[in-house]
Amino acid sequence: MMIPQKLLSSSVSLVDRSRD
Repeated sequence: MMIPQKLLSSSVSLVDRSRD
């Protein structure tokens, strides 16, 4: 399972914003 770090960062950022 190879996930680009950029994509991972984007996902984390999106989730973090949603939770806020």
